[in-house]
Amino acid sequence: MVNDTPKGWHRHKNGNGLVQDTATVEDGCFVGEDACVYGNARVYGNAWVYGDAQVYGDARVSGDALVYGNARVSCNAWVYGDAQVYGKIILISGLQWELNTSGIDKKGNKLYSIGCMQGTFSYHTKRYNDPAYNGSCNKESREQILSALRLLKKLRGEN
Repeated sequence: MVNDTPKGWHRHKNGNGLVQDTATVEDGCFVGEDACVYGNARVYGNAWVYGDAQVYGDARVSGDALVYGNARVSCNAWVYGDAQVYGKIILISGLQWELNTSGIDKKGNKLYSIGCMQGTFSYHTKRYNDPAYNGSCNKESREQILSALRLLKKLRGEN
């Protein structure tokens, strides 16, 4: 049998999912075979990460939380208690990003939901590029959000 575990990674004993040696997953957690946990991420309590889900950066998943499907939890996001993050959702620094469009504006542009805000990519980019924006984001979080916007735009094949 060929070892498909990359150097610096290991398979979690409960679910056989990939865990980078820099990440922490407690023994009582489940990391499914197609899921992965990496970076400085921590999964603890009775949390489950499965499907094609990924937990990375400084993200935390704890309690009885479930992260599954194509979900991504990253940066400083926390998923805890009985929370469930699933489907094509990305959590970055506590903001929820929906990869699917949430509507179309009057000009025919696709609208995306980020947290509780809905708008086009250009709206979100302008908002988070504005140094005067005093929402719940510090400079580092804004830079992470802008990077995520560029990535999401590329993933969707949009200009």
